[in-house]
Amino acid sequence: MRYLREWERESNLANAWADFGDRAGLVDRVARHLLGRDAPNVLHVAGLSGIGKTRVAFEACRRNERLNGVFYLPRYTDLTLALRRAIEAADAVTLVVDETSFSEFEQVRALFADRPAQVRIVTLGPAARQRVHAHPDLIVVPEPQTEGEVLAVIRGPGQSLPEAVLQSIAARSAHDLRLALLLVEATRRRPDFQTVPLLDFDGVWRRVTTLFSSHIPDPVAFRSRYEVLTVSVDVGVRDEYGDELRALAGYFGIPESHLLDALNVAEGCGLGVRTTRFFEGVPHALAVGLFHDLFRRRLRDRLEEFMGRLPERLLRRFLERCQELPGGLREEVADHVGRVFLNWLSGAGVTALVGRSDSRVFQTWAEFDPTQGLAWLRRAAEAASAEQLLGVDGAPDGSGGWRGRRQLVWLCQNLAGFADHFAACEAILYRLARYETEPRIGNNGTAVWRSLFWPVLTPTELPFDRRFRTLLTRLRAASADDLELVLEAAFAVIDPPHLGLGMPPGMVGGRVTPQPWMPASHEQLREYRRDAARQVLGAVATLPEPVRDLARRRLVSRIRRFGYVGALDAARGLFTTSSLPADLRRELVVELDRTIGFHRRIDGGARPPAHLPLLEQWRADLAVDDLATRIQDLTAHGYHDLWMEHQSDALYEALAEELLTTPGSLAGLGDWLAAEAAKGAGAFGFTVGRRDTAGRCAETVRGWLGTDAARPFVLGYLHGVMARTGDLPGDWAAELDAVAAGHPELAVIATVTADRGARGVDRILAVIGRVTPPASRLLRQLAYGGWRERLVEPDRVRVLDALMGLRETGDRAAVGVGLELVAFWYHDAPGLDPTIVPAAARLAALAPTAEASHDRIHDWHRVLRLLAPFDPQMVAEVVVGLITGSGHDWRLDDGNVEVLAAAGRVAPRGVMNVIGAAILDPARRGIFGVDVFHGLFEAIGVAEVRRWVEAHGPEALRWVARHLDSPSVGPAGEVVIPAVTHWLFTDREGDQEAFELYLMGRHSGAFIATDDMADRTRAVMAPFTSHPLRRVREWAEYEIRSAEQHTDWLRRENEEDERL
Repeated sequence: MRYLREWERESNLANAWADFGDRAGLVDRVARHLLGRDAPNVLHVAGLSGIGKTRVAFEACRRNERLNGVFYLPRYTDLTLALRRAIEAADAVTLVVDETSFSEFEQVRALFADRPAQVRIVTLGPAARQRVHAHPDLIVVPEPQTEGEVLAVIRGPGQSLPEAVLQSIAARSAHDLRLALLLVEATRRRPDFQTVPLLDFDGVWRRVTTLFSSHIPDPVAFRSRYEVLTVSVDVGVRDEYGDELRALAGYFGIPESHLLDALNVAEGCGLGVRTTRFFEGVPHALAVGLFHDLFRRRLRDRLEEFMGRLPERLLRRFLERCQELPGGLREEVADHVGRVFLNWLSGAGVTALVGRSDSRVFQTWAEFDPTQGLAWLRRAAEAASAEQLLGVDGAPDGSGGWRGRRQLVWLCQNLAGFADHFAACEAILYRLARYETEPRIGNNGTAVWRSLFWPVLTPTELPFDRRFRTLLTRLRAASADDLELVLEAAFAVIDPPHLGLGMPPGMVGGRVTPQPWMPASHEQLREYRRDAARQVLGAVATLPEPVRDLARRRLVSRIRRFGYVGALDAARGLFTTSSLPADLRRELVVELDRTIGFHRRIDGGARPPAHLPLLEQWRADLAVDDLATRIQDLTAHGYHDLWMEHQSDALYEALAEELLTTPGSLAGLGDWLAAEAAKGAGAFGFTVGRRDTAGRCAETVRGWLGTDAARPFVLGYLHGVMARTGDLPGDWAAELDAVAAGHPELAVIATVTADRGARGVDRILAVIGRVTPPASRLLRQLAYGGWRERLVEPDRVRVLDALMGLRETGDRAAVGVGLELVAFWYHDAPGLDPTIVPAAARLAALAPTAEASHDRIHDWHRVLRLLAPFDPQMVAEVVVGLITGSGHDWRLDDGNVEVLAAAGRVAPRGVMNVIGAAILDPARRGIFGVDVFHGLFEAIGVAEVRRWVEAHGPEALRWVARHLDSPSVGPAGEVVIPAVTHWLFTDREGDQEAFELYLMGRHSGAFIATDDMADRTRAVMAPFTSHPLRRVREWAEYEIRSAEQHTDWLRRENEEDERL
């Protein structure tokens, strides 16, 4: 980090400042940002290499005394974790960070966005040639637009040169100020150049290379090799990307060693930047100029052959190099490149883009040349069959990335921001949404397509009204196949989200993405939503039947939203009462009740919305006198929907009393009360059963019970009878006994519901074996509610024995249900009842061989912990058998170690012997060499670990060492060394191999942070680096060294991340 005075010593800031274009305005904008206190507090200044970004920021600080305390970082990677924390803790910081990519700027913005008054930052980074868009937190430094503007910069350092020479430099520098200044310096140094204007690019090359004549004695020979390295933004030169250099060497017929020599020379001269795996030629305009000349001479006429030989990443970076060409040259090259792609894709369909590699290359080309790329993709998507589109999925491909669909969705999301490309992107995304393959992805094709029509938070410059017309066209043409998709998009217009999808990159295909369109005001947004709602309803009204009926059913659940936007009257017009089918009328009644209740509950009657009377009138118009219909209307609600409105009990009771006066009305409702749509049938049955003291509905219920009809109502009725009397009366118990013969499943469910106690257990166990497998599922309720309190230990044992019997007949869920019962029966008890231990132990031992549902592992661990005081060695054998086996989902769960530790505290010797037997067995001990079980041997204790190691020799210790705990700092700041670790560090200090294995266990399987760990680790290790025990000091040094290595690796990865 440097202060302003240190910053101005930079060589590229030595020349006098020159105003041209709006550079003065940019300087003022940067200064105002750094001095401001409002959000956004991070401003990104982007522009071509050598364009003067750093100089703009420097001038802004130099000219204002209040910015003399600004700090300067030469690159983003200098913003270390320690520095970030210092900035976060400071009262006020102004900072300029150079060499920051757009994605890195976004990271900086995320880090400090919550402190706009205290932290003010400007980041500087690269951009390609583009049209300029306005962003509140982004400035694109424009290229000098005229030779006069370039001249304004170079006249100072080139004041001794003739005007004609300066003008030729300005003309040939391609607006790259860094190149222009190099040319001025080269011309000044050579008398034979000083009076000779530059005539062509060869002259540019000749003059630049004279600055480095000691490194480049033969510029012609050097150019023949160096220019090859400019065919892409960068070139992979080693490790897994070394094939890129080899591909170029093969195509151009140059030995790979010659290209390596050239890039080493270029790096030494400042004509190249080399990272761990990549090389990039600079200055930018020099590299681009060499590329264009090479393209014309050696690539244009053999372009398809050349592109076909490039590895995938290099081909993408070649396309990105093409993006950097200026205006007319870019169009010329795009035309040639487009012919290659269209030839490759000739006769192919969308399935050509299934793979990750092919789709990434296509995405890069289409972003470079969206007119041709999107046109081809649109034709392919619209011509593709459903099967073909479903074959283009976005699943992970094992490389850390995704297959083709992901790239196609991102492509359209990125380019839809440009008004010129919106229509093509919308058409492509619509086809992908029709045949969605990524339903669990939040930004899948469906979500992105819908977002294109939002009136807010959609990343496109196209105004809402123009976008909405496209959606209305699709709605008017909707069929049963795509109606749901289109209607959901229309609903999202009326009820837009509070959070949008992720924004596209700040730059796409070398162009800054446009500022998203936004409504002018909240009032305008309300108008858009209201008008859109009415137009959607109008479009639905024109749909043919049966599509219109389907649309009306989808609209029912959105009634509340239409009310909010002022379109309730239009919505009601679609639901003419006389023409409503009974089921649609019932759905409408439920939604109106829900909506009216919501408003009454939320508003408390104090501030009802203006449309509430319209809702109430609509609901009143749908009311009927018929008791059976009113029962259907009520039970179509979920009980808790009404309960939330504090109405359910009163409504159910009133209707139950009315039914009890005319019980004959119940008989005709059997089919409805059995239907899935009768969500409240059970609750209504409970109310009727509880109030039916005279048994007026009993005859109907008995008939339904005997034939297993209207099951939810019947079970609720029996539950209500039990609730009224305290126990199920004997006559009803006899009915259940009779039902058991023909309907064993119903008998078990009814008993679990309404006949709790010994009599019910007898009935359940008598018939459970005749229930359709898996019968064990019906016994889960015995763990809860009244059963848990009333089920005595002998009956609990009988239930567990029955589950074991079900398991033997093939019920794979029986063991899991048994574990759940034991875990919940005793979840707040001090321990197991001794009579339950044998059955619980059998279940626990069988669990690893039973159905391995992961949600059962918590019950298993709970039961094992309950068993540990009774038989710790058995517990250890079961757990060790699991973790030393293979392929089980529970094998690596952290809870296994906790259970073993619990057993080890009860019987340290027995548990150590069980673990030790596994370690000594070559066929079983592998897990102890790859996983870590911290805390396990500390729980067993140093005495038993020492005894076992001494009995089996040094090799045994090496299997234990990696699992021992690390030292820590206690509450008073003292160093705490766990007992077994202390024994390793002292009594076994001389065992170097055991200590190295101990170190290997520090981070095995651990989460590795993705930020700068070195500073943090040094601070954490400070108390240990001077400890009297040598092994403690060595451990601390290892931790620091590991963190430093990780930090170095992470920095290299970050530097190269955007190159991949």
